[in-house]
Amino acid sequence: MSQHSCCTKTFLFAAMCLVAATLFVVLVPVFGTGMAFDLPEYTVEVAEAGSSSVAGAFPKLLLTVLDKYTGSYRRIEIENGLTAVARVFSPVPGRLVAIGPLQGGGAVFSLMELNSADLVDTVWAWDYAISPNNKYAAYEFRYPPHGLPAFRSAVLLLYDFSVSPNEIPRVGTDRARKGFILYPAENREKDAYQVASQGCCGGSGEAADFGERIFTSPIAWDEDSRKIAVVESFKHESYLIVVDIAGGPFRPVVTQIKLDLHLFETERGLPDTELPQQDRQFNLLIRELVFQSSQELVLRSRNGGPFAEKTVSISLPDQKQAILKETLSPSRLTPPPGMPYIRLSGMVEEAAAIFDPKPSNPTGEVGTVSCDLLISPDGHVLDVKAVSGPQSLVSAAQTTLAQWTFKPVMLAGRPVAVLTNIDINFGGAK
Repeated sequence: MSQHSCCTKTFLFAAMCLVAATLFVVLVPVFGTGMAFDLPEYTVEVAEAGSSSVAGAFPKLLLTVLDKYTGSYRRIEIENGLTAVARVFSPVPGRLVAIGPLQGGGAVFSLMELNSADLVDTVWAWDYAISPNNKYAAYEFRYPPHGLPAFRSAVLLLYDFSVSPNEIPRVGTDRARKGFILYPAENREKDAYQVASQGCCGGSGEAADFGERIFTSPIAWDEDSRKIAVVESFKHESYLIVVDIAGGPFRPVVTQIKLDLHLFETERGLPDTELPQQDRQFNLLIRELVFQSSQELVLRSRNGGPFAEKTVSISLPDQKQAILKETLSPSRLTPPPGMPYIRLSGMVEEAAAIFDPKPSNPTGEVGTVSCDLLISPDGHVLDVKAVSGPQSLVSAAQTTLAQWTFKPVMLAGRPVAVLTNIDINFGGAK
């Protein structure tokens, strides 16, 4: 064999190896090198994608997503403070959420669209809980982000993973400040993620007037993804906070129950019980908070200070009347500030519904409930408000309409939010 022929074959063999190696890198860049998540529709693998050349920048992660039905791959690079991925789920088809620890404490939600292979939104949370239906994240935001608890204030927010990020309320550009405000009421009423008390920012200067609201338990959901619970400490008292979002995230119904601290005390009892409340230096810490049913919660306290590890069951008051009063208030449904929308009247949107389940009516009662609907640009129902009809049928009508989806309404070639009114008929009503 000539030297020229040998060199040619050696060159061809080397070239084939290079091509094979290149194809392997292109087709299987991370599979087998990182953590894998097996979902019903997708397989997701996570790998480090190198570090940024910018000092102090976040680490880079690469998510490779295999669509089990089409066999196609998507690669999404994340550089938003996520240091590792603890959980991945799909709230709606074509969308993924990756959750993991935040550099410096807390957690990061990374919302990704698979069609465009883009990271479309990032949320930073101190503590959080994902609803059983994977649609919502209830999470805690603290202001200021760092400091002693007595000088911080906790806010409970709700992020809806099923709608477009453009439809999520937010203030400014801070990654942490996104979502519907659930609690406290003064934040929701002023549409602000932080509310300065009179003792802050030019007020009386008394530090005790600012902050003091901290959450001392995990956040819990009921199995229907309708109620959220958390325990707070405020001015040295402990309260169980239960938020019902059956009427939509724009109008949560909040129940506040003052906890009897003696239920959790040790055999020695609570110290300094005769002191003024502001001089008591202890908080009730809850290790576990669980819904036994929609009307009962179980609290398990931690050992510490005057408190023992005890299990206490709390029954919730009936919120039905509060919800009905809220849904049948004279005011009509309005979109949040800054959301562009068009108003359609009558039954126009019924023809455009692509998923319209009928209401359940176990009692057989006959009647009609008229509801205002706010529909997102992608066709999901953002909010429902009953404006007329028998009170006994309101809950069923609102629950039904919240499940409907619609064909997007276009304006000048772009989908827009829609405000409309729909009647839900029960029994033989026409």
